Amino acid sequence: MLLLFDTGSGTSYDLRHLFLCVAPNLARWDYHATHVNQLLLLATIDNDPLISRTAERWKGYMFGKRAKHN
Repeated sequence: MLLLFDTGSGTSYDLRHLFLCVAPNLARWDYHATHVNQLLLLATIDNDPLISRTAERWKGYMFGKRAKHN
């Protein structure tokens, strides 16, 4: 479900927008940075490439990059 939190230019706090037809609850920059740090730490424990790729993509959002799906 990790990828459901990806907005293409940042992250969301929750997934309520998928079920309640409301705008995503976007994470502020400092919380987005926390999400990235949590994923980077998780990647040291779990070798799943999805985790490290997602962390790198989300880190890119902090420098103005956007996902291709956005």
